[in-house]
Amino acid sequence: MNTIRQYVEGEHPSPYMPDGASDEYRLIADRSITNVCALLVETPTQAMYVDNFRRSEELTLDAEISPEWDHWQRSGLDAAQVPLHRESLTYGQSFAITRKDADGKPLTRPLSPFRAVALYEDPAFDQ
Repeated sequence: MNTIRQYVEGEHPSPYMPDGASDEYRLIADRSITNVCALLVETPTQAMYVDNFRRSEELTLDAEISPEWDHWQRSGLDAAQVPLHRESLTYGQSFAITRKDADGKPLTRPLSPFRAVALYEDPAFDQ
């Protein structure tokens, strides 16, 4: 995952350079570096932003706030969703944990994929 992070941030090794390469060859190799990894992550991340939630049976815009949207707002997922989407696209996984708060309502917090792991007893059927 560190290698992936380095490539996305543009901190990757230089291209292969044969021993005894000329200065012109080195210059061309240095100029040939074009990092598109960040573009492959950031472009879909921008399109994945959630800014509202409505159930399909709700036909009017002034319907009551749904429990799902209330949970989203209380959890601060407006701000936390972008890193979750970015990590999912970058590393192929992102994590969030949902627990009950002091009032017994669900609250979701993002977790870094560098500090979390999911274990399954039965990968095909565990929830």
